[in-house]
Amino acid sequence: MDLVGGRIIEGQLTKDERRIVREMICYATPHCCVECGTWAGGGSTRAIVDGLMLVKQGQLHSFELDADRAAQASAAYEREMPSLPDDLLNIYHMDYLTGMIEIMDAVADHPIDFAFLDGPERSEFTISALRHTVDRMPNGGHVMLHDWHTGKCDGVRAILPRLPGVELAEVYEAGPTGMALLEVHR
Repeated sequence: MDLVGGRIIEGQLTKDERRIVREMICYATPHCCVECGTWAGGGSTRAIVDGLMLVKQGQLHSFELDADRAAQASAAYEREMPSLPDDLLNIYHMDYLTGMIEIMDAVADHPIDFAFLDGPERSEFTISALRHTVDRMPNGGHVMLHDWHTGKCDGVRAILPRLPGVELAEVYEAGPTGMALLEVHR
């Protein structure tokens, strides 16, 4: 994947998964993005940042529960991408659900129109994160879920047919565990 600026930052997604995320950002041109699971910052975080830089708009609020990982990711962006606009990326050492309530409800200038969910390996958490996210999205919002074919997303796959205003748009097989794209229709 061609990098928009800076050097490679450690991350977990495959090269093809990062390309898909970046292309989705370029297609959707979101103003307000959220991410559950920053990790080291070079996977989905980097793909979203690169996409936002290409479309020359938007902001990413990324939530990481592990304090060391959040600090590592923040330091990596300061070191590898020092010219990154200050307001483009905000990394929080905070639980995603808490962040949605305490941060996003207070600071977002726009409704959340893109989310990338790759949190804990618990189906109940993924369901809760999806519901909290979709509740804050307008018509046309997009949610990408990583590890679609794992237990993390079992519950989402089960409730999706009964989740009003949310539909499965596409499943990507670019990595070993798959990714899904959901669209919000109000």
